[in-house]
Amino acid sequence: IWQNVYKSKHPDIAKSLNALGTYFFSKGRFDQSLDFFQKALQANSNLESGQDSTLSKEELVKTLTKIGSIYSKSPEWKKGALAISTFTQAREVLDDYRKSLVIIGSKERLSNKFTDLYEASISASQQFHQETGNVQELRKTFDFAEQSKALSLFEAIKESGARRFAGIDSTLLNKERQLQIDLAFFERTRFEEESKPIAERKDSIVMNLGAEIFDKRRQLDSLINLLEEQFPEYKRLKYDLSTVSLDFVQGKLLNKEQTLLEYFVGDSSIFIFVIKKDEFHLQEIKKDFPLKAWVEQMRTGIQSREKKIKTAEILKGLKIYTESAYLLYQKLIAPVESLLTDDLIIVPDGELGYLPFEALLAEIPGDISNCRKYPFWINDKMICYAQSATLLAEMMTSSAQKRAVKDFLAVGPFSDGDRTYSSKDTAYLVTRDKLTMLNYTKRETSESAALFGGEILLSDQATSEQFQKRAADYRILLLSTHGKGDKNLGDYSWLAFAKPGSAYDLLYVRDLYGLRINADVVVLSACETGYGELRRGEGIVGIARAFTYAGAKSLFATLWSVEDKATSDLILNFFGQLKPGIFTKKQALREAKKVLLKNDATAHPYFWAGLIGIGDMRPVQLNN
Repeated sequence: IWQNVYKSKHPDIAKSLNALGTYFFSKGRFDQSLDFFQKALQANSNLESGQDSTLSKEELVKTLTKIGSIYSKSPEWKKGALAISTFTQAREVLDDYRKSLVIIGSKERLSNKFTDLYEASISASQQFHQETGNVQELRKTFDFAEQSKALSLFEAIKESGARRFAGIDSTLLNKERQLQIDLAFFERTRFEEESKPIAERKDSIVMNLGAEIFDKRRQLDSLINLLEEQFPEYKRLKYDLSTVSLDFVQGKLLNKEQTLLEYFVGDSSIFIFVIKKDEFHLQEIKKDFPLKAWVEQMRTGIQSREKKIKTAEILKGLKIYTESAYLLYQKLIAPVESLLTDDLIIVPDGELGYLPFEALLAEIPGDISNCRKYPFWINDKMICYAQSATLLAEMMTSSAQKRAVKDFLAVGPFSDGDRTYSSKDTAYLVTRDKLTMLNYTKRETSESAALFGGEILLSDQATSEQFQKRAADYRILLLSTHGKGDKNLGDYSWLAFAKPGSAYDLLYVRDLYGLRINADVVVLSACETGYGELRRGEGIVGIARAFTYAGAKSLFATLWSVEDKATSDLILNFFGQLKPGIFTKKQALREAKKVLLKNDATAHPYFWAGLIGIGDMRPVQLNN
């Protein structure tokens, strides 16, 4: 049909030919499949159009990925070097296409579409190494894993840095920031209007807001194009998206006691990268088990303790948790356990971003009712996380926009007036998921601030405006409040702040993208701050990711709806360990968790495993 309409050259013809080639590929009929893909290449090229003859780079990437897969898998075509060169060409086209896109959402959708290219690249290079002994080709697999992770976030951070170092006039930078703030405001307002019941929603308002959003995006696109034209250094820095190499990780990122444990979750295999100062190993695990279901079961089993339930129900939840935690350990850890040191940096992928690795179990506990005796992985390992090795390097090496001149700010919008709670109180199981007063916020914020000689914003003072105005001045930020991670719309995950004359104000992820901070430590002591929407190729989109973009060097975020008192105890113990400046941040968090593990009332992983450390874990350096 398309050939009758467009003759021989058009992206829709290439798309149809790709679909036919994919069908025959799935049936193992590789010769017919290759024939359709080669026709797709011809339909997608117009040599008369100028230098770049490709009509659709997106379809070209699909075509090249499938041709490379034929070279890898077909008995007749099994040519490793040819497969590798084809995948290389596909990645180069994808990188070039990515640079032509301005809107961040378009780039994220691109990451989601082409995860299969990176899986195929890793598999082909690993296979070539096995057949030829080519070690360099094996080392390249790490590059492909890194290129598949959180690239949109890395690009946004690089662009932010490029603005500062390219000598752009402050008037233009302020104009760009105001456009971003306006765009976030209109998108948030439209989202809130669309979320109303149908009877209350006004379509005319939604349409007007859509027009405003279109206009702001157009203005922002025009401004970015202007910056690229007038400031070549900005363009160079912005598009320098080289991910860190294996040599860099081994030479500069890791010390002798550390292991980087990085995962790539593909459609058919999980690749586990084990990197130490002087060693590199790649382990492939066939994805012949229900990974997503096991992760959900482990989380469900842990979170069942959230409710005030009877002993029998608690034991039922523990059974679900222990079985899935053991199964996941056997698949994800056991194959590489002997290669690991005790100090781990974990780079998860896909569903693994929802997983608290510290709560994995090497064996099923003998006494399921006694959590203090569980063989939690935290007993053997000291663990922190990173969105990618590249982003970890960026968080560790990038300079702050300005030096934070003050040490500590605590924000507690839901402080319970003048009531003071003692650390000896034992009333657990009050979660931070409902927008009510938090009994332990005042103790958490005041005692933490006292440790560091810091400042506090409580109750009506703790507005989003005050926080955004002051946040850039502090080395450590503590937000003790309510939060919510949105699994379907990550950009609309939120933190709650006070709003004089109203109950509260929600600060969405979209709003946080306009925030600029210079903090070494950001502690997000609220529900689900490390939870959110899983976007394939980008990771978990939520509150923690937004603070990474804003400039945080390290983050401490939560994977579920946390309990009020236990979280307060954990945060205070953490800051107590962190204060001397001797422990690394993850050492301080581990020691704080051990305090809860020794207590029968809080040894259950629900109380301690939800808080995780992300980013630069070196000891904190204070002004005073």
